[in-house]
Amino acid sequence: MQIEMGMVGAIIVRPAGSGHMMSTAYESMDSMYDHEYLFLTTEIDPIVHQQVEVGDIDAVDMAKWFPVYWFINGRCAPDTMDAPNIAWLPTQPYNCMPMMHPGDRLLGRYIQAGRDPHPFHTHGNNFTVIARDGRLLKSQGGMGADLAYSNFTLFVPPGGTSDFIFEWTGKALGWDIYGHAPGDPMEPHEYAPDHGKPFPVALPPQQFLTNGAMWSGSPFLGTMGSLPPGEGGLNPNSGYSYMWHSHNEKEMTNYDIFPGGLMTMLMIEPPSAPIQH
Repeated sequence: MQIEMGMVGAIIVRPAGSGHMMSTAYESMDSMYDHEYLFLTTEIDPIVHQQVEVGDIDAVDMAKWFPVYWFINGRCAPDTMDAPNIAWLPTQPYNCMPMMHPGDRLLGRYIQAGRDPHPFHTHGNNFTVIARDGRLLKSQGGMGADLAYSNFTLFVPPGGTSDFIFEWTGKALGWDIYGHAPGDPMEPHEYAPDHGKPFPVALPPQQFLTNGAMWSGSPFLGTMGSLPPGEGGLNPNSGYSYMWHSHNEKEMTNYDIFPGGLMTMLMIEPPSAPIQH
């Protein structure tokens, strides 16, 4: 019942002697990171909450428990992507909107605090799991996380945790993500074999497009293209967005309304853009 009522939380134990913005998650150099994000997942059955709210505890039957809301850090999508500490969500202060630059190392701390497993899927690239349940994945006598492994869906049992490192450079996409000419200087961490390669398709005319709120109007990172009046606006730095979500697809809804639930977006920001934490 305590878990259902949201009486859960996260405690991050850092290596001795580290400050708040330390560079490693564990006492190992392969746990170095540039940005750190928490993913604390839970779920609720609102019927149980309605029964508890009116004090009808005897009516609560956890054998009939059926969750219809799924959360990251106490919020359902799309609220996961809004700013932290916003006035209209006074009891849900934490967001989950991971951001990084190409070439950065993003540390994800995933805590499955609810009763159900939620296979967590990252678009954009694989991640490397470096730790489980607060312990670095290393062999006896091994150096660093020598048992770390790559995957694109994270499986964590209820009550378990995993830490992973995610990296992205646009490697092998087949075009220059910055729209460079062949003689232009390269950006930091740019994938050299694709430098100067043109975008491989012609975009359809604007009248045949439905523009998403994060579409910058251009396929190139950091470049703003033309958009119809009233379109866009949620991607001021013209970054790339990749959905990160539960692969139990029903969990991407709020009481059967899509989109919602256990979902957020990773934003790949251009090198010149500051990362907001």
